[in-house]
Amino acid sequence: MTEEEWLVCADPSPMLAVREGTTSERKLWLLGCACCRSVADRLTYPEKVCLFLETVERFIDGEVSSTDVGDRELDAWLDYPLKWINTHDPFWLSVRAVSALWPTLRLDDAIRYGCEAAASKRVGQVAELSSQRRSFRWWKRETKLSEAEVREAESEGVLAEQRLYCDRFREIMGNPFRPIAFSPAWCTSTAMSLASQMYESRDFSLMPILADALQDAGCDNDDILNHCRGAGLHIRGCWVVDLVLGKE
Repeated sequence: MTEEEWLVCADPSPMLAVREGTTSERKLWLLGCACCRSVADRLTYPEKVCLFLETVERFIDGEVSSTDVGDRELDAWLDYPLKWINTHDPFWLSVRAVSALWPTLRLDDAIRYGCEAAASKRVGQVAELSSQRRSFRWWKRETKLSEAEVREAESEGVLAEQRLYCDRFREIMGNPFRPIAFSPAWCTSTAMSLASQMYESRDFSLMPILADALQDAGCDNDDILNHCRGAGLHIRGCWVVDLVLGKE
């Protein structure tokens, strides 16, 4: 893969292959959590799932124990009849995506199930927009769409989900074709405070201010400054915030 391909890639698989063996376990776990957040709203108790994901992130940073993560996981799935987890309903595919995080990270599975859930959800949306009759119970769903329409809707759902994942990959991994020589002198108390606040709160609205603080400290790297001031996605694990905080 070339740098140009990395910057526009819409398939997470080759991006993972490029970073295999060079990306820290922490980064991979954060990628998994970020990808699973996109399916959390499809679950009956999204707040419980989000608490579980937050606990996994805290475990990655050494703030909680594996027992704490297990307790949160149990709480997240306690109200679900997990005997149905092998079905292909988008709800259960979302469950399987999140379940691929713990206790062993299976990032490929999290991505695959997330994409399958998005595909199934898109078919339902197309059917509803087409005023097609759908049964309330998913196992009796009758979309009355043609095979071609179903395949097109599934493809749309997968591609949209993959693009989201790729954006998150670039946000967390940065550009592997353009390594950054980050000077410790840029880590002023102001920059550290801003980065720490955003990391803890998951509110990255202060990124442009972080750019100003880094520039005031002598940072002249366009990749760093443009990333902070750009309108793109920012999430926990942002490569610039990690550089400031000294996280790998």
